[in-house]
Amino acid sequence: MMNQELLKLHKLVTQRNELESQMKAQRELICEKYCTVKVGDELEVNDYSHKGKTIVADTIGLRLDYTGLQFVVSGHVKKKNGDLSQFTGKSFITIDKGYSQLVK
Repeated sequence: MMNQELLKLHKLVTQRNELESQMKAQRELICEKYCTVKVGDELEVNDYSHKGKTIVADTIGLRLDYTGLQFVVSGHVKKKNGDLSQFTGKSFITIDKGYSQLVK
């Protein structure tokens, strides 16, 4: 009996891991296809920390919160002399299209 329950748990965990992998790939595809910012681009930070400063995009992600679907761009903050600092900042880009239109 316990072996059956453990086997079922193992199967569920495997399914969850496969689903998470598929979701990650889909998020990456959406970011690559629809985000206007690309890795290496410079943009202004609009998050609380380092607001108004410039960052160089390192990563682009996707998040869903109370404001809707957004691209999250993070990267190292540029110093006044143009060098990159050790600090990172984030910029959030709201997606104007509806969720259903985005994934068509």
